[in-house]
Amino acid sequence: MVKLLRSNLSRLIKFKPFYAALAIQAGVMLFITLNSYLQSLKYGSELWADMVFSFTVCSILSAALLAVICSLFIGADYHNGTIRNKLISGLPRYKIYFANLITVMVIAECMNVAAMLVFYPLTLPLFGGFIEKTNMLLTTFFLGNLTLLVYASLYTAVAMTTKNTVAALIVTVASLFIMTMAAQYFLSEINAPLTYTQIVVNEFGEQVQETIPNPYRKSESVLAFFEVLLNIFPSGQVAVLGSDKIVAWQAAVSSLCLIGFSGGIGLAVFSKENLK
Repeated sequence: MVKLLRSNLSRLIKFKPFYAALAIQAGVMLFITLNSYLQSLKYGSELWADMVFSFTVCSILSAALLAVICSLFIGADYHNGTIRNKLISGLPRYKIYFANLITVMVIAECMNVAAMLVFYPLTLPLFGGFIEKTNMLLTTFFLGNLTLLVYASLYTAVAMTTKNTVAALIVTVASLFIMTMAAQYFLSEINAPLTYTQIVVNEFGEQVQETIPNPYRKSESVLAFFEVLLNIFPSGQVAVLGSDKIVAWQAAVSSLCLIGFSGGIGLAVFSKENLK
């Protein structure tokens, strides 16, 4: 296992798309910082580091970049016959799988480091510190990293079982897009107003405002179900990370279960693949 990891990391160091992804991650963090700062100067609004802190630990951008790098990195192993050669040399399949999984998790954490290298020396001084309590920041940091590891596990399972770079890329990016759209829909329904006002004409012919219940708002039981979905799936966790809608224990337990489940399914399928 150690030799496999060393080999993977050695190849990763020479992998140009990996550095491109890190540059994009850091570049977007820099753009968000400077754009927000300039807007605050223009309109006189206050800035707090909390506004962008969650981006440094997990975002849709980092998940998308991870999907691309994972598909390309593991796909190259199949394309070059590296995995086949490892099997011929007698290496157990579970060691090959978990070596790749750990490597993708390292890539995921490198995404965070790239954003943090901009956030702490530049964003934090410009934005003027945090307003959230330390325990909330630590919870956001822990859950964000855990969510990104869920993506790493899911993407590894797809890449190791499809054996095709393009197919893995399509599946991972498309699934990320669908899950993100679903999370945004759930969040919009939860945030729908309870009531709204409309202008009506009373019996005296005067125009007055009338407050009425929102007829399009879902029932409380449905909204409660949506909140659970947001807390147990990675794209939902990204959408509510750092907000009062995140339920820490649900997010943590579901993330650990998804890592174990996806890793187990991926290994089971990979173990039955005919690669020789």
